Amino acid sequence: MLVASRPELALATSFNSNEPLKYIHSRLALDDTYRPDDDIRLFLFDKFEHIRRTHPLRSTIPIPWPSQQALETLVSKASGQFIYAATVIRFVESNRHSPSARLNIILGNSPPGKMNPFSELDALYNNIFSSVDDIQLTLRVLGFYLTPSLETLVGSRFTMSPEHFLSLEKGDIQMALIDLSSILLYDQPFFKFLHASLVDFLSDKRRSTIFYIDMASTHTDFSRRILQYVKGPDGIQGTLPPLLHLTDCNIL
Repeated sequence: MLVASRPELALATSFNSNEPLKYIHSRLALDDTYRPDDDIRLFLFDKFEHIRRTHPLRSTIPIPWPSQQALETLVSKASGQFIYAATVIRFVESNRHSPSARLNIILGNSPPGKMNPFSELDALYNNIFSSVDDIQLTLRVLGFYLTPSLETLVGSRFTMSPEHFLSLEKGDIQMALIDLSSILLYDQPFFKFLHASLVDFLSDKRRSTIFYIDMASTHTDFSRRILQYVKGPDGIQGTLPPLLHLTDCNIL
């Protein structure tokens, strides 16, 4: 029997803790070992070539199209997930619209207007986040990992735990992210978004609505927290203690 699924917590728990399941199954993770980028690049190249040859508005498509840079951008955004690549192609290949214009929307070179090229992908993300118990805590934690580098705010390298920096108890971050195992990896201190498109989703209020992370407010909050550590007891700038080591926080 073959079971294909995202690594949802309930499924992983069932297979790893229930007898005899944990002894009779093997797990195959379709990770970078299988070079998914190569498959996605080939898929996109073939689909774009088909659009260029058969689309009713093919005369409006420039040559070459798409550019190699654009293709590599899409491959990177896909993060090894065919759902992103398939969503892009379905949007671009519409017979009622210019393929090149629609690709520019995907790449962020043109405003989307009332269109949402990632509606199917957004529905998936919305469904995942809707299952989270304490969504405000989860979004606060994700905002921390979305911050490119706290080093740029104070010019120093940190070593304090993320929980301490966010005034949380030990284990709170793991609990906040436990329902998101299908879209990110967290094994303290390692953190990684599995989908690059998730960052775009969370940063776009029009797409994420109630799950939107306001990065301006997030940076303000983190700056305030950092100042708590650089100010001495007499109100004068003191010695900056080690706060948070960021080299293991990988954001793709």
